[in-house]
Amino acid sequence: PTGYKLTRLPENRDFSNTTGLYKSSYRQTSDYIQVQRNLVLNNDVYSQDEYPAFQKLIRQKVSDVKSIMVLEKA
Repeated sequence: PTGYKLTRLPENRDFSNTTGLYKSSYRQTSDYIQVQRNLVLNNDVYSQDEYPAFQKLIRQKVSDVKSIMVLEKA
């Protein structure tokens, strides 16, 4: 917003394993903040053996969504 400056952006993420991939990017231009997130699942159903890897993939996304941007008054 006008009168504020961005002082902190989350780090970009790029994670993949056997169950899928998750990527996110954060970019600031003079007028806006662009956030792109992409989650790709390799299957519709995962076996019990695949579940730990699937859980790790989903936790990457959840952690990223909780990331913080900081705006301060200029």
